[in-house]
Amino acid sequence: MTTDKNIENKLEELGQAIAPDETLINNVMSRIDVKSIASPSAVTTQNIWRTIMKSPITKLATAAMIVITAAITITFLDKSVSPAYGITDVPEIFKKAKVIHVQGWIHFNLTDKGKKVPKAPVERWIDLENGRVRFTQRLVNADPERVTVTIRETIVNGQYKMVLNHGNKQAVFYKMSDYQKMLETHYRLQDMFGYLFGNIETFENFIKTDQEEIDGISYDIWTCEVKEPDSALDRINRYKYWLSPTTGESGRFQSWYKNGEEPWRLGHDYYKIERDAQIHENLFLLEVPHGYEARNTKETAISVELNEQGYLGQNGIGLDARISVTLSDGSVILGWRSVDTKSAVSQNELFKKLTFGGILPRLPVEVYALKPIGWTGNTTYTGRHLAYTQKDDKLIEWSLYSPDCVPPKISEMLGYELLCRFNTEQQIDRWSGMSVDCGIKIETEEDFDKWVCGAMAELSDDGKAPEGVTYERVLQLTKQIRESLAQ
Repeated sequence: MTTDKNIENKLEELGQAIAPDETLINNVMSRIDVKSIASPSAVTTQNIWRTIMKSPITKLATAAMIVITAAITITFLDKSVSPAYGITDVPEIFKKAKVIHVQGWIHFNLTDKGKKVPKAPVERWIDLENGRVRFTQRLVNADPERVTVTIRETIVNGQYKMVLNHGNKQAVFYKMSDYQKMLETHYRLQDMFGYLFGNIETFENFIKTDQEEIDGISYDIWTCEVKEPDSALDRINRYKYWLSPTTGESGRFQSWYKNGEEPWRLGHDYYKIERDAQIHENLFLLEVPHGYEARNTKETAISVELNEQGYLGQNGIGLDARISVTLSDGSVILGWRSVDTKSAVSQNELFKKLTFGGILPRLPVEVYALKPIGWTGNTTYTGRHLAYTQKDDKLIEWSLYSPDCVPPKISEMLGYELLCRFNTEQQIDRWSGMSVDCGIKIETEEDFDKWVCGAMAELSDDGKAPEGVTYERVLQLTKQIRESLAQ
């Protein structure tokens, strides 16, 4: 018996073992020559099928060939598919991490008395699972006489925060609420992404420019250039990120910058970017190092009220911006208060008749609108009242500011300028002005409850957010405002 006959007999035996439905065989065979096969080797595959069709073998043998070929094709395709990570996958990759650790250098590009200021080490640990952080900060004071670099280190563990000043060797303890601890962790994560990418919205602007091998691992190099909004120095930032296309691991990160036609200067250079790194048991211990002066203890720790934006005052008139957030439609919620320290009149009457979506309280300094900073357009965010809370003797106004046209993206501005009017008889000679950042971006009801209602509860004596302030109701209000502005 010939070899071909042996193969045919073996195929027929296999076909009998499979015992396929004859209709299935006929359907498959009738479609083979009319339907193209979408694979890298489609032409070769079709030639194989044409050979089978022309071969004088039985349907049972053909059925066996179908099974064998299908198995070979599936195996080939399965082996040819491999993970392919790109820069836009990075946020999701880090979102799944329990621990994030980055380590590297910061380059100051400054001279002090003719000598170059040396680079300084930078390190950040974020334990997302347990709300713990540890990071270093470099504060630079440059004047004509000298350049001073102050190194501070912050450790957050549970309800306490310890700040170490490595310059004067002092330690200070702060007591934190659950909300403040959560906010601290969030800000440190955003800071890290800010250092690594400038702004998370620039991910879509990265392009793959090169490849490099580090410690035997191949990385794609992704690059992005971003011009800073409203930069008087015409500053451009360049970000370079090393990403493994097969594992999604990060190999390195560099940030460069230049002003106008100046040469590029290296800013940050992170050589270690780890996810789920092993945490040393003493990493988050709040122990004052030997030789450091403890200004207080955990028992006497400073309790700081939530106040993320700052205070501005003149002649007894003060404006206190507490916290700001930006909604997904571009609207802004700002918690703020204003006082006249020379007035004995209670502010309670100013809040009693306010309604949801109505006018703002006529406080000594009234933040009636916002303007985006660094935005070349002419957008104004007009304020409306949402609610108010009371913390001790302080009344905090919560206002919604909606843009009168299409607002800029967060990446296209530096924050918001507070437009103020004065409802006081006190003399205001010069008001330097105040701004707030864009704050946390609120995209879901969960975000709203966590960050907005959480902040309201934090700044309320009863620890609760005002009734009626919900994500759905606020979005309905922003929609009504947009529709009224469009008429």
